[in-house]
Amino acid sequence: MFNQPIPSQSLLDMANDRNGSTSISTQVTYSEVTIEADAIPPWGRCHKRRGNNVILKDTTGSGQDCMRCFHLSMKTPNIISLHTDGLERCYTNEEAARATCPLDKDIQQRKKFKEIILFRKFELDFEMLEFEQFGIPQSLDQFRP
Repeated sequence: MFNQPIPSQSLLDMANDRNGSTSISTQVTYSEVTIEADAIPPWGRCHKRRGNNVILKDTTGSGQDCMRCFHLSMKTPNIISLHTDGLERCYTNEEAARATCPLDKDIQQRKKFKEIILFRKFELDFEMLEFEQFGIPQSLDQFRP
């Protein structure tokens, strides 16, 4: 994956109540996470993957395992969208964690899952930077100071 620090932006916290109405909280918070090949600290190491759903397992110091299911969607090479039942919830066995895995249709219908946006953070280096705009590679030489 990225294997570098990535700011996490929690955009929307959507919840459906029993009457079917939706409440939306738009508080934005930022924190930095590093995505490794087999882990997303501080949420855990990859325990099992099925499609876009990944169960991360965090072994706490108390001897209890904490498992959470995340639905990962790569929006662009620099942006990953995570959907989860909530970071405050964790489960001690795989079956319970798997039962909370978001389905594609739930995400499309914007049901009860929390969305976390991860985006790559990098410093501009005019010596090495090239970017694609509308699929056409362009150099930034013309903008060099």
